[in-house]
Amino acid sequence: MDAATELFSDVNGNEVVYPNLQYLELLIHFGNQPDIVAAVSTSTPFPALRTLKLDGTYPFDDDVLFRGNSTTLESLSLRLDDKLIDILSRERVFKNKLKVLRNLTIYKLSINNGAPVDSQVNIGNFLNDTMSTVKRLTVSDPKAVTACIEAAEQGSGFQNIEAFRVNYHGLTIFEILRVLKAFPALITLESSISVLGPELKNISAMNLPDYIASTYCNAGKNLQVWRMTFFAKSDDAQFIDCLLLLALASPQLRRLEFLSRTVTDYQGRVAEALKSETYSKYAAQLGRLANAAYKLHDHGPYM
Repeated sequence: MDAATELFSDVNGNEVVYPNLQYLELLIHFGNQPDIVAAVSTSTPFPALRTLKLDGTYPFDDDVLFRGNSTTLESLSLRLDDKLIDILSRERVFKNKLKVLRNLTIYKLSINNGAPVDSQVNIGNFLNDTMSTVKRLTVSDPKAVTACIEAAEQGSGFQNIEAFRVNYHGLTIFEILRVLKAFPALITLESSISVLGPELKNISAMNLPDYIASTYCNAGKNLQVWRMTFFAKSDDAQFIDCLLLLALASPQLRRLEFLSRTVTDYQGRVAEALKSETYSKYAAQLGRLANAAYKLHDHGPYM
């Protein structure tokens, strides 16, 4: 008997149920070739589970960990791959069963494009089904970030997400604008930022504010808090540009928490930028940002 199946049976082979267990975290390490094992329980082993964290490859060939806790499971962290997506889709776990899931963390997204056709799942449809009840989404993988943005633009599953956190991956301004437009209920955004993005490089610096104000006006209509780090190896002016451009799409932005080793005299920089020809016409609209920022220490609470 292996460690995975030992969860569901005692030394005598009798099924085990954990009627009061509310938190379960599994660290699963199989090396390069994980063995998928059949679950030995036909019961509902975790009927009271509220938090489930799966760090590693899902070791079962059915939905045993999700069985019976559809009205209790509120927080889920996992790595998504072809096998798990196929199981969750086949058993309609997200579509019909998880009624109160509010917090979702995706550690990694691994999709094998060479998988058999009959086992392939439309990742966009899957993610939209997954997010239907989620309020807070955390993503720690670049592929997963891209997949979530594309899925949100294609469907309506991300309509209720109020907080979006991106770990270990710098977003471009263009990607953040896409997020703001595709996540209409977003109140809090936690991300790193690096550059404009190739999609905006053909627009002159002088015309960028007008472009953002017209194309993405009110895209982040509910965004109030933005926690960010600044990755770009450039002068402070680029950071201020990033902030002001994104603020044009977020009229309710009231608090900015940032981590940067280069940005100094934030208030003075904002005031100076708003007097420039590029931003002067938006000075009244963006003036609130001069007192909205809080610089975090390098060891601060972000990330």
